[in-house]
This record gives sequence, C-alpha cells and structure tokens, in this order.
Amino acid sequence: FAERRAGDAYRPEVWKASRSEALAQLERDLASSASPHSPDGGGDEKVLVLVDDSMHLRSMRRQVFHLARKHGAGLVVVHLDPPLALCL
Repeated sequence: FAERRAGDAYRPEVWKASRSEALAQLERDLASSASPHSPDGGGDEKVLVLVDDSMHLRSMRRQVFHLARKHGAGLVVVHLDPPLALCL
C-alpha cells in the first residue's frame, strides 16, 4: 500500500491508489481461497475475511459486496458508533 508517514498531508490521489490496491488484494485473496474443498480433502472450507475500513459511502461498501458475491463469500457489515473521546 502507498506509504503514509505521520505528519504527511492528506493527498486524495494517494488515498485512492491505496484503496484500489486494497480492493485488488481482497479480490486476489478471495480468488485464492475459493477452493471447493479443504486442504485435507475433508469437506467444504469456510473462509472469513475481515475488511477494516470506514467505508462511509454506500458505493464503497458495494464494491466489497460485489467482490464477496463474485467469489461466493459471505459478507457482514458492522457499524460502530463509538464516542468521540474514545476515538481520540
């Protein structure tokens, strides 16, 4: 992912490139885990993928939803609303 150090100014193009790279990595991970059977040959393997992102726009969540659907993975969206003091 594009490196960002403490004190660097926010740059939209860096953020966008990092997000695109993260989605591409997610797709690679989903594709590589799409084997129909577990490695020991014992039955269906379940895969859990956690994506940690604010995804404040519906279109952002939709991209992840479509990737999960394409690769037959489940998807759960968890919304958190912590107090501001806890976030700081």
